[in-house]
Amino acid sequence: MTGTLLIAYAKPDVLREAVESASRALRLTLQPISERTFLARRGNAIAKILLGFFVTYAAFKLTFVSPEVGVSHVLFEMKRPWWTTWPFWVFGADSVASHMRGVFNRTIDGVENSLRSGGVKVQRSEMVLEFEPCVANLHELEARH
Repeated sequence: MTGTLLIAYAKPDVLREAVESASRALRLTLQPISERTFLARRGNAIAKILLGFFVTYAAFKLTFVSPEVGVSHVLFEMKRPWWTTWPFWVFGADSVASHMRGVFNRTIDGVENSLRSGGVKVQRSEMVLEFEPCVANLHELEARH
């Protein structure tokens, strides 16, 4: 699983507004999973496989955390779908994964650019997430402050 952590030196509302704006620009739907976690989606996986370049499909998770006053984090997490690996890539499913990666990166770039254009200091950190509970660590960090 791939992850990108954006740290914005701003109030949580400013970060959330930037995420919503970037999502709207890319026609992503944000579906709440919990109070702080959302699923960003666009399109349909089966339609993407069948219709290829004519359809966009993307799905990834976003988690918001505010560890201290004036600092907000959003963790973007994307798993490569199991159906985009061997032997399915023979049928073009691998293009789905690369397209998803593109939408994932454009969303993060959009959020980052929106924040920077508003004068917000932003740090970006790319990471490989080895396990699901990584979000729990962010919540634990927030609880300490």
